Amino acid sequence: MQLKDLFLQHDNYVTDKWEGYIEFYEEIFSPFREKPIRLLEIGIQNGGSLEIWKKYFTKAKLIVGCDINDKCHELRFSYPVKTVIGDSCSDTTYEKIKTLSKEFDIIIDDASHTADNIICNFIRYFSLLTENGIYIVEDLHCSYWRNFNPIPGKISSIEFFKTIVDIIHYEFCDTSLRDRLKRKLHKFIEITHSEVDIDNYLEFILQNVESITFRNSLCIIKRGRNSLGKRIISGRVAKVDEGVLFIEG
Repeated sequence: MQLKDLFLQHDNYVTDKWEGYIEFYEEIFSPFREKPIRLLEIGIQNGGSLEIWKKYFTKAKLIVGCDINDKCHELRFSYPVKTVIGDSCSDTTYEKIKTLSKEFDIIIDDASHTADNIICNFIRYFSLLTENGIYIVEDLHCSYWRNFNPIPGKISSIEFFKTIVDIIHYEFCDTSLRDRLKRKLHKFIEITHSEVDIDNYLEFILQNVESITFRNSLCIIKRGRNSLGKRIISGRVAKVDEGVLFIEG
C-alpha cells in the first residue's frame, strides 16, 4: 500500500501532514521501507504519524516520537514505537533518546517550527544520523512569519540551511568569505544557546553533509561524504583547450 493510502485510510490517532509532503516521502522513504530502520520524529502532537510510520516501515527496528507536551503521556503505542516526553533541545531529553538508540536512519523535525528550536535540533540530532540517512525539517514556511523568528529574513531556520549550502562549498571560498560564513554560523548558533565550537562544527558539516534539497516548506539533508573527488578527463583530442589534458586527477 502506498504511503498516501495509509494516511487517507488511517482512523486512530490524528495526524496532520501536507499532501505534498506525503507524496514526496513516498519517493525518499521507499529505499528504507523493507529495512530494519530506526526513525525519530520530533514533534508528534496527537501521535497519528507514528502509527502510520509503523504501518509503512513494517520491518522497522525502532520508531521514536518526541514531544514537549505532557499530554503525550496519554498516548499508547505497541512495538516498535517508543515515546520520549520533554524538550528536544534539553540535555535530559537528548540523553533519553540516545538511551533508546545512538543512531537513526530517518529523523523528522515537526516540532515548534521556531528558528532556535529547529537549529538546536539539527545541531544535536544530525550527528545521530547514520551514513546515507536523511534528516527532514517540515513547515519551513514558518521562516517567513515574524513570530517564529527573532529577526525574520536574517536569523530564520531557512537562512540557516542556506548557510549550510554555502559551507559545503567552503573549499572554493576565499579567506574573507570563509570568515564571513563562520561569523554567520556563529550568529545562528548563538540563538540556540548551544555550547558549540564553531571550527569543529564547521568541519563536521564539511565532512558529513552530502546534499541538501529544498522543496516547498521542506528541507532534506542527507548525511554522507561531501566531496567532488578527482577531475576525470576522457578523450585524447583537445583542439580548443589542450590544458585540460593535464589536470586529470
